Amino acid sequence: MRTFVTTALVLGLFVSAFTAAAGEKPVIGFASREMVTDYNRGIVEGARKVIEAAGGSLLTTDGQADIRKHIDNINSFVTRGVDGILVQLGDPEQFATVFAKAKAAGIPVVTTSIGQTAPDWAQAAADRQG
Repeated sequence: MRTFVTTALVLGLFVSAFTAAAGEKPVIGFASREMVTDYNRGIVEGARKVIEAAGGSLLTTDGQADIRKHIDNINSFVTRGVDGILVQLGDPEQFATVFAKAKAAGIPVVTTSIGQTAPDWAQAAADRQG
């Protein structure tokens, strides 16, 4: 439960910043490596509720456990010019190039469930106790 609450708080702040700054409906891309469990689907749906409640819209992708497809999905969000990207699951080292593209495009990235190895992106995480 803490994971959903922590992620929701981070997402709420994330979207609120865009809404206040842009004055229009932000579009957030959510790239999930896979959506095969209720846990994964719950994080996506929780993100959708928080983002829509804050006045934004959420686009989702499912990498179907294929890291290349997952990275391609993130690249498609960068190309589309979304206002922010959320990334769930994956190997942080494999994201270096696509995250650099997002940074160069001025698109912030927030990750969940992958750990963090770079100072340029935020990690939403929670302890799984309780």
